[in-house]
Amino acid sequence: MTAFLNKTPLIIIAGQQTREMLIGEPMLSNRDAEMMPRPWVKWAYQPVRAKDVPAALVRAIATATMPPGGPVYLSIPLDDWDAEITTTPVPRAVSTRVAPDPEQLSSFAARIAKAKNFALVLGQEVDKSLGWEAAVKFAELLQAPVFQAPLAERAVFPGRHVLFKGMLPIARGPLSNKLDGFDLVLVVGAEVWRYYPYVPGEVVPPGLALLQITNDPHDAATALVGDSLLSDARLALEGLYQLLRSTLDRPSLESSAPESFAATGVNPLDSKE
Repeated sequence: MTAFLNKTPLIIIAGQQTREMLIGEPMLSNRDAEMMPRPWVKWAYQPVRAKDVPAALVRAIATATMPPGGPVYLSIPLDDWDAEITTTPVPRAVSTRVAPDPEQLSSFAARIAKAKNFALVLGQEVDKSLGWEAAVKFAELLQAPVFQAPLAERAVFPGRHVLFKGMLPIARGPLSNKLDGFDLVLVVGAEVWRYYPYVPGEVVPPGLALLQITNDPHDAATALVGDSLLSDARLALEGLYQLLRSTLDRPSLESSAPESFAATGVNPLDSKE
């Protein structure tokens, strides 16, 4: 369940009783192997034939690693490991990055350029996509305050950076209050929102528009507010940076702040603070 919620690629291979005995449901047999781990897996399967085990493993790896990552469950009967096979699956590769739709990305950039009080919220997908540098450059270009998404399981931005404002609250009312005063927020690589305790309040304060970028169709579909774009976090941040750098006339921290992460190249993870 934790791997599913954190979108961690994981292959779970579970034992099953010998095929010759399954019809009688002996001890240590899984009565319904494909249903048992749901809904906390992307795919669950018990090969129909012993010779299908290698192909099932190839598919499991592809399914687990494609975005959003997650666990896959394979149930393998005991005697399958001793079966001889005459053919093996052809090795194959699958992409693990989703590029943003250019038209939608341009629309997001135009709305960001027009915003009067903009904020950036970053989630765990930024770190998973190796997008720290892209996030810093984008935030510095806009001089935008940066919040960490609620309960993100990874660090997403240099903690000592002048633009970093810490993690958003994990309850509806306090989170909405924290964003009061902004007219546009871009959420990259996170849900909208990951709550824990119930505290009454609005999802976002009045007057705030929200944009979301995520590689997870489920998170895009379940967002309570805002417009969503499916994309790898790093690719989207790099694309927005390129679209906005020539249109914004604001002074950039990237060139003016000696303490900026981009300027110094100091990795805050090296600090003991």
